[in-house]
Parts: sequence; C-alpha cells; structure tokens
Amino acid sequence: MDGARLAALNTAGIVITAVLLAIVSLITRLIDNAIGVPFVLTGFVTVVGCVALGVFVWFRFATAHGIALRQRRGNPRPDVFGAIASIPFVLIAAFLAVTGLLELLLGIVSFSLDRALDAVRQTGLAVFFLLLAAANIIIARAASD
Repeated sequence: MDGARLAALNTAGIVITAVLLAIVSLITRLIDNAIGVPFVLTGFVTVVGCVALGVFVWFRFATAHGIALRQRRGNPRPDVFGAIASIPFVLIAAFLAVTGLLELLLGIVSFSLDRALDAVRQTGLAVFFLLLAAANIIIARAASD
C-alpha cells in the first residue's frame, strides 16, 4: 500500500514538474526580451531541482516504510515497493517510446529529418523516465538497508 502512495506522490510530482516547466518557459520568454537566456538552461535547472526533490522524498518515504515494517516484524521488500512506486514513470516511458517509434517510422517513410529528430528526442525522454523508474527502485533498496 505504501508503494501505491508513493506512486500517487510521483504522479503529483510529474504534474507539478510539468506545470513548473510551463511557468519557467513563460518567465524565460519574458526575460529573453531583455537578456538572452535559453529555455534549455532554465528548463534543465528546473528538472534537476525537481528530480533532486523527488530523490529526497523517495529516500525519506522508503526509509519510513522500512522502519514501519520492521516495527511490525515484517520483512521489507524494497524491490516490490520501488516497482509499484515507479509505475507512473514506466507508463510515461512506454507511451513516449511507442509514440517515438511511430514518429520515427513516419519520419523514415516520409523522408523527413525533422520527424526523425523529434522521434529521437522523444525516445530520449522515454529513456529518462525509465532511468527515473530505476532510480526509484535503487533508492528504495538503499533506504531499506
């Protein structure tokens, strides 16, 4: 059940990160008129900050989960806990991978380099979300030891 709670927190974190990226994009566009600040830089800093906050929350939540199970004489299973908690990341990664592969197919069929590059970018995002899912499991293991 704790894994499902953390999955809900992860989903909320993904939505909050998307909203923050939209706000940062607007602010960057406003500032870009006065000073040339690329969105890649501000967006990267925002994503790194949100991931760092997520890692902190994952570690604290997994530690509390392990302590609570040990107090009830239970055996913490960090792999199951982390796998359930990483479901939102896996679902997003699967969606991005499938759409990226379809876009790559369309890019190849239509001889469009722009579509192919968009497909590669989307596949890179899928890999990023898979890495977040793996990090969730690794942190759950580390926190329960």
